Amino acid sequence: MLVNPLRSRRFAEAIGVLAKNDRVDAAMLARFGRLEGLEGTPPPSRNLVLLSDLLALRRKLVEQLAPLRKLRDELDPELRGGADAAVDGMRDAIADSGGHRGARHVRGGPAPPRALLFMAATTAIRCDPACGA
Repeated sequence: MLVNPLRSRRFAEAIGVLAKNDRVDAAMLARFGRLEGLEGTPPPSRNLVLLSDLLALRRKLVEQLAPLRKLRDELDPELRGGADAAVDGMRDAIADSGGHRGARHVRGGPAPPRALLFMAATTAIRCDPACGA
């Protein structure tokens, strides 16, 4: 089981342990682990880890696409072939993760979970006719 690091840090502060080094941390964590009723958090599922990694990859591809396009447009025409292939590859990788057509607005909450839920919902709509209805 995992324990939120913030909980263990708050425990250290509560017992007056303000120093932070390996020896102090080990002693404090041992004391924290002996507490009655301490519940850990199970590690994230493999699917959640994969989905998180996919979202991070998509976000990075989208972030890098515009500068790559700009660079391609500034290159000598003889050298654009490689840049065109890279831009096309990035576009293809992004289109596997869902397209955007029209204005979509979601308000409230942190952006990464909203994006994750949005991508899951659009995939469900595309793949399952019952969800599309």
